[in-house]
Amino acid sequence: MVGVDSGFPDPEALAARIKRQELEHNFRVADAVSALRADHARIAAFKTLEDLAIQAYAETGQQPEGDAVRVADAMTRVRNAIADELWPRELFVAVEILDELLFEALCANAEDPVFEVLRALRDARVDAMGLLVFGVHSVGLQGASLPDLLAGTGVEFADPSLGVAITPQTNSLADTIAFLDRAAKTFGVTGEIPQEMVEHWRRSRQAEWLERNPLIAVRVAEASGSYYGNEALLLTRLQAATVLVSMLASVQPRADPQHRSTLTTAVINNFETLDIHHYLVLSPGRSAVTDAELGGRFVPISHVRSDLVDMSMLRMDLDPAYWREHRDEANRVAGAVGTVYRGYLRRGFDRSQDDAAARQSRRRFESTVFFQRSFTSSPWRDIITLSTAFELLLHNPSVGNTSKLIRRALKAVSRGSEGMRYLDAFDRVSKARNEIMHQGTQRTQVDLPGAREAYVRTFVQEVGADPS
Repeated sequence: MVGVDSGFPDPEALAARIKRQELEHNFRVADAVSALRADHARIAAFKTLEDLAIQAYAETGQQPEGDAVRVADAMTRVRNAIADELWPRELFVAVEILDELLFEALCANAEDPVFEVLRALRDARVDAMGLLVFGVHSVGLQGASLPDLLAGTGVEFADPSLGVAITPQTNSLADTIAFLDRAAKTFGVTGEIPQEMVEHWRRSRQAEWLERNPLIAVRVAEASGSYYGNEALLLTRLQAATVLVSMLASVQPRADPQHRSTLTTAVINNFETLDIHHYLVLSPGRSAVTDAELGGRFVPISHVRSDLVDMSMLRMDLDPAYWREHRDEANRVAGAVGTVYRGYLRRGFDRSQDDAAARQSRRRFESTVFFQRSFTSSPWRDIITLSTAFELLLHNPSVGNTSKLIRRALKAVSRGSEGMRYLDAFDRVSKARNEIMHQGTQRTQVDLPGAREAYVRTFVQEVGADPS
């Protein structure tokens, strides 16, 4: 996403930064590393990391605390500190890999175990880009004309700076593979799409969505030793991508509603399904055969089913031609989304963190999630989720009336008639939300597209003014 540095950071400089992190008052990562190095003999006595984990589990709850528990706790804190630096850079290295590398460095009595972990990751090229692919539902890509739409020309969205590509439903596995190949080339992913593997996954997983649904492909750098090692991180990356698409669709010029039935792929040869139970990840580091071909996994999703349906439902139209001509505006929106997303990875992803910064990062990220979920076919649900998105974005625990904060922010976004339109759209959504929640009815007519646009404009300004 916009704002992410490419390549792996310098291991020596990053190791020094990690070791300066304070774990608790007057106790830094460097102190935890020193304690672990002092325990080298005890750590080396375990043949494998699994042996250490089993012994630590057996000792859990003992008084006094056993050696294995103490070592495992210190290793976990160091590993978490490494992850806290890698993940916000969108270098998604699963904790199982970090644990194994740290254990090996400690067993070898490395002078700087943190540096050795980072050097091993750099040498393994975990920063090599791959593709994360997911099926979405109801999204339409606008065409310049009906002949273009029917021919499938000009209706694919792919932006290398945003790291997101979308295709309409292909109704052909060969065309799906061709889209993945184009997306990989657009994103600078090295290696060929493993055609036989994709065909196998389509047959064996009953993955009709590879052909029937629009697809979103996201550029990602990841390394995992198991199916589920990176699931939470990758699903969060997909969520950020669907948020970005939703925001872009909200601020582009509105299409004439009378033309939507003929100039969007949402209604062309449509056999979409919500029966989506996997995501596809293709990565250079997963290839077991040759560097010329990407390796991959078709991963069953263990996450809550309702969340997956909500994330895949993008009931909106995106205009690729408009965004090809307005890259600066797209980059501003993507930059704000990326700032909130990386802040969430750094402070809010770990739910055990409960300081003010962690709570704010979660509110902001969840605000964008609620925004994306305001594009369903249920007007009441859209009103409630969009109103919640506004409140989460601008809530201030020290100020009692969140509505006043929202109105103040909307006034700051734009002056004149446009600002009044944003205010009116929000006021109507807020009033309708109260009617629905408290009276079980809705009397106020709302302009949901206008309110969504107001949210995005406010979001970009708020995040830009306070990127923390």
